[in-house]
Amino acid sequence: MEVLLILSLAFPDVGRAESVPLVTTSPDAWQVERRGTAEFSRRSLLTEGKLALWRGQEFADFELRGRVRIAEGVEDGAAWVRFRYRDDGEHYALGLRGRPANDLFLFRFGPRGGDRALALEPLGFELTPGQWYDLQVACVGGGIEVTLNNEPDPRLSVVDATPIGSGRVGVGGGYRAAEYTALAVEELSGGLAEGERAARRAARDAKRAREDEAAQRRARVVGRAACRAVVLPKPSAGRQTIPLDGTWLFLPEQERDPARDPRDPRIGDGNWCGVSVPGFWTPRWWWLYGPGEGASELWVQRERARVGSLGFAGEQTHAGWYRQWITIPKAYEGKRLVVQFGAVAMVCEVFLNGTPLGGHKGMFGSFELELPPAAIRWSGRNLLTAYVADGAGEGARSLGGLLGAEATAGVSRETLDGLPRGMYSRSAGIWQPVALIATEQNHLADVVARTRLDGLDLDVSVAGEPADGLRCRATVADRADGAVLVQTEAPVSERRALLAPAGLAPKPWTPDTPNLYDLRVELLAGDGRVLDVYTCRIGFRTFEVRGNRLYLNGRPYWLRGANHAPSGLEPNSPAVARDFLRRMREGNTVVLRAHASSFTETWLDAADEVGIGVSMEGIWPWVMIDGSPPPSEELQRVWEDEWIGLMRRMRNHPSILMWTLNNESYWYRAADPGLRRGKWEIATRLIRAMRETDPTRPVVCDSGYVRDLEVFEQELQPNGFDDGDLDDTHLYAGWYAPGPWSLYPSEGAAPLESPFSGTRPAISQEFSTGYPNNDTGHPTRKYITDHLVAQTWVGDFAYEDRDPAVYLRRHAWMAKELTELARRHRSKLCGLLHFSNSSWFRLPYDPEAAEPYPVYDAMKPAMAPVLVSADLRRRHVYAGDALEFSAVIVNDSVDGSALPPMVVQAELLGSDGRPLSRTAAQVAPVPYYENRAVALSLAVPASLPTEARSDYRLALTLKAGESAIARNEYPLIGATRAWAGLAAAAAALSETLTAGEGGSLIANGAAGVQALRARPELQAFVQGGGHVLVLNGGEAVRELLPDVVAEAVAWRPEVVNVEDEASPLLDGLEPWDVCWLNAESGPPAAATGGFRLAEAAGVRVLATAIRPHGYLASPADVAQHSAVVVFEVQIGKGRVVVSELHGAAASTDPVAARLVRNLVAYVAR
Repeated sequence: MEVLLILSLAFPDVGRAESVPLVTTSPDAWQVERRGTAEFSRRSLLTEGKLALWRGQEFADFELRGRVRIAEGVEDGAAWVRFRYRDDGEHYALGLRGRPANDLFLFRFGPRGGDRALALEPLGFELTPGQWYDLQVACVGGGIEVTLNNEPDPRLSVVDATPIGSGRVGVGGGYRAAEYTALAVEELSGGLAEGERAARRAARDAKRAREDEAAQRRARVVGRAACRAVVLPKPSAGRQTIPLDGTWLFLPEQERDPARDPRDPRIGDGNWCGVSVPGFWTPRWWWLYGPGEGASELWVQRERARVGSLGFAGEQTHAGWYRQWITIPKAYEGKRLVVQFGAVAMVCEVFLNGTPLGGHKGMFGSFELELPPAAIRWSGRNLLTAYVADGAGEGARSLGGLLGAEATAGVSRETLDGLPRGMYSRSAGIWQPVALIATEQNHLADVVARTRLDGLDLDVSVAGEPADGLRCRATVADRADGAVLVQTEAPVSERRALLAPAGLAPKPWTPDTPNLYDLRVELLAGDGRVLDVYTCRIGFRTFEVRGNRLYLNGRPYWLRGANHAPSGLEPNSPAVARDFLRRMREGNTVVLRAHASSFTETWLDAADEVGIGVSMEGIWPWVMIDGSPPPSEELQRVWEDEWIGLMRRMRNHPSILMWTLNNESYWYRAADPGLRRGKWEIATRLIRAMRETDPTRPVVCDSGYVRDLEVFEQELQPNGFDDGDLDDTHLYAGWYAPGPWSLYPSEGAAPLESPFSGTRPAISQEFSTGYPNNDTGHPTRKYITDHLVAQTWVGDFAYEDRDPAVYLRRHAWMAKELTELARRHRSKLCGLLHFSNSSWFRLPYDPEAAEPYPVYDAMKPAMAPVLVSADLRRRHVYAGDALEFSAVIVNDSVDGSALPPMVVQAELLGSDGRPLSRTAAQVAPVPYYENRAVALSLAVPASLPTEARSDYRLALTLKAGESAIARNEYPLIGATRAWAGLAAAAAALSETLTAGEGGSLIANGAAGVQALRARPELQAFVQGGGHVLVLNGGEAVRELLPDVVAEAVAWRPEVVNVEDEASPLLDGLEPWDVCWLNAESGPPAAATGGFRLAEAAGVRVLATAIRPHGYLASPADVAQHSAVVVFEVQIGKGRVVVSELHGAAASTDPVAARLVRNLVAYVAR
């Protein structure tokens, strides 16, 4: 079916000028920029990469009409329309985007941190490649409206509070091919007042609300039809667990009739909805997965669709009532019946037939409530009612008003508002499984299984009535084949039984060999009857701290890990959990941190089975941070009850290797000693409770904490404060902090390990290089618009109209380099957990559609148990050179064995994968948990397949005999000296002041600038048409051009963004090549410095850089971290070009030489 797409500002009162046709068949009518292709045919303009700008007039208020289509066969394409275009960094861009987005995306490019995503609207259908769509886009003042399919009301209505006033119009600039035809523009005048536009938007919103209400009524019918009452089966001996999961009845609090009590079984529920248990009725907004964050717009759409199908306004509902009808046969009389809630967000009160059973506050804790026999209607229908609220808000007020003060006694509004919620935003619902459990009065209350390599200790607690002759019997059987490992019994004494079978020979559990056993504990009566049964899976393993190392099953163990999984998005999906953890294991990342939101049983079960070690983390990230006040005593109690309760519930899982109290609470950074002491007391109390709950596992006191020995000795030890067992730094090299090269050891120092004392194990549970989004692989939008972090590393390729492959490659390269660097030079570090590996995939929350990004494959060899890694500081090479480097073998073998004598082979591979040169060296045996370096020299052939810049690879293979033990590869750029223009570059760099091509002058360094200034004829030379090139003049340039240069910056940019990717500066190069040019000493850099420029006429910025930085208070603050690296100034008929690019690297770096050669040629034009 032909689909008509109209983007129209339906201003009935505007004046219209004569339509201006934009002739797409005439190349002369368009200014074409950027790289790529632009094809003008008899009927259309087809662009791929290139941006076409109409050469005619600029427009302020206008309407643009035309037809667009994504090219045939391009599934992930987009058609882009640009308007009010002033330059690449200031204009509006409207994308009609195909898969996976299928949306309308309006983005404002703005200078000085002015980038904004203005609107994003799902289309509701898939764009068809090759199909034409009619398009209209109009602007009046700051108003932009979007209408689809000739609908009477706009899909989008946007007002930019600080609009771009006017500019050119254009099309294209996307990284996939799109076609445009029949384009025309009309100028508009007059227009509607903002008040009238607001009224129209309100009318549109009201219509949508009516449509939503109608959809909710239909959804309510469907949901309610899925509700089923529960009928308990006949009782049996021992424990019976009857799941109550499914569709429950639900009444939003705002719909409750005050005269009708939802707890009363006599009150009908014909108007109630049906909702899933377990599940949230609110959207699962978690970490960066929410509106405006940008980790996954498809997740946002999916969640809004899910919540929209519930039959009520879930996002606006703060509280509600659940109902489940249960028939309990009279044969259960005399049994102990409890209802068990896995977890409820955030406050809950439960009733049976109107009788209060009790409640719970907190999002993560499980709780059990006993059903009083007097409240049960035997053999009849019983009404189980749960009132649930998301915190204080309207929910808590309604609860207090309905139930009276006693229902909320001891629960302050502060407590309800401040309850720990992990990384979730506002959440509400019975989100973990619910079950009704029937036992005898004497029953098992708790079973703690602490395993060793040769046995286990079982601590069994029994509750109920006093009885003689009670015994406990424990059976352990291999889960794989059912073979019984041991069966043992012990009497119950003072409500407790201790069983400690020893001398066993179980198969140990490790992430690489996840051997599991079934534990069955039976409570036996004096006559041998089975009163109760507890079952779980266990693994035999130990994990401990010895000195400054971690030990798994008695061997040193290096954590090859990552975090965090999409567990907060799909907490109850075994399919998602198993698929994601399986991918982790196959990618050699075998340890996972439950980052700021503890795992559910679903995820821990999967970790046990798949073989993923877990750092189980607490539920309240950032609490007590820095100088903030500590939580109230009420909240402290909730915090401790919830967290310690979770530990008790999860501690039998073998996958849990250690416990982490919190994420980045940083209470120890508080400047006030009294405040700091009070927070340490709170943390110490919790850590001691953790140790008491589980003394077998190490504890991290706060993820991000590193012990300062002086502070420890002077402040912590004297006061008895507990700072855990491990140091755990957070490092964002290649994201907020300088990239991999900055951490290379220099003069015996290892910057990566410098924070650690070496007196105890050190790890990093947050070792991050940024976050590709889960939809397209572009950087997560928040870090493009709010903090401009991604632009530091890929410049303009961070934006969503550019090819995400550029960012994905760089992200993969940095993650891999950092990992190998840490493993090659380790002496104190005991492991890395990369953050965030949920961003290593497209759609990680959908097993059917999930696909790995390049970082996944890059990390496979870097995280392999046996690593062969190149300690190589040069990545740009000349033909005829030799690559001198060390191949480092890291032995973290799965079985703890030494590596035998081996051979390491190095090859230089061409772009077609064929070897161009080869060398090899013998490697002596490498003991377990040790490294060995071997020097290699690999010749780069004097004759390469092409003289020009080309991509090559250094390939390493580690062999024992004919078997390959490890492989690895590294991308290189190679070229000949002739192509790079080394002679011209060397000439330009050889003298302080020299004559360039075409009569230009080249000043090199500060001395060259001084020599230039000393020439009395300089001003006349430039005014008369002479050209000057200044290379690496630094501070001296400010003296040369005082009206232009406000400040010279001293930091050395790692990556430089050439503003125009089609610039002559990049002749023969790729835009992403201008990074990490070879350095004789110190970290490689793209430039030696840069400038901040004053507002001055005649200045054109050619290349820029942004220093690595963290969160910005305002996007405009990026100016403090920005520098101009190359610029030119028109002075009279001549010009001065200033560059801080790292030209001195030209002798060893063909990219550096080519850049200098291009600068020389550019100035001589």
